[in-house]
Amino acid sequence: AGSAHEVHASIGAADIPIHATALPDAPDSLVVVAGNAQTGVVTEELTDSLVVRVVDRFGNAVPGVAVAWNTADGALDPTLTESDSAGHARTAWTLGPVAGSQTARAEVVAIDDAVFSATAQIGSVTTIWPVAL
Repeated sequence: AGSAHEVHASIGAADIPIHATALPDAPDSLVVVAGNAQTGVVTEELTDSLVVRVVDRFGNAVPGVAVAWNTADGALDPTLTESDSAGHARTAWTLGPVAGSQTARAEVVAIDDAVFSATAQIGSVTTIWPVAL
């Protein structure tokens, strides 16, 4: 989709060029591309961005689609993105303060969400302070 093609048609002795550009259909699904199943430290940003690809019913990339990012676990930045020419949309995820399984979602109106999971771990101890008893 999106690539231009030229076709020639002949009518008698006349050769007529016809130019056409294929356009994607309406968004049909979100495909998780990168960033799923990561492990990180609570309250820290994950190493890899969350990336989805917006595709039509034929699997073609759909650019210019608003993708909302949501989580109850931590924070996503940005929370609203637009798919690029390859259909990709991305965000960064800072994990929440509780160790364990966390989830985030990419959402586009009228199609199923893409769900990401991450495991948040407690960070390592770097300093121990004595406490008087």
